[in-house]
Amino acid sequence: MKTKNEHIDILLNAKDKALWENARQLAGDPSLESFVKRVMKEHAQLLVERHNPLLAGEADRRVFFEIALGDAKPNQTLQEAAIRYLRSKKGA
Repeated sequence: MKTKNEHIDILLNAKDKALWENARQLAGDPSLESFVKRVMKEHAQLLVERHNPLLAGEADRRVFFEIALGDAKPNQTLQEAAIRYLRSKKGA
């Protein structure tokens, strides 16, 4: 299945464009387009994760529900960590 690329236009004043271009060069992106796409995607992902911190991504949701609804048992390391945690709470 082929995905269709979408197009957006952004109008910038000269000062903002110079700032973006300077940041692009400092970041080492090959073009202003690649810089803007990368930075926008990173920022968008951070916003989504901040507003939906528990299950931000599809992979997170899949893992969460497999563990929550599955029949997985805690391994030895997790059991030992739980015991240490409970002991530390009693001594606190």
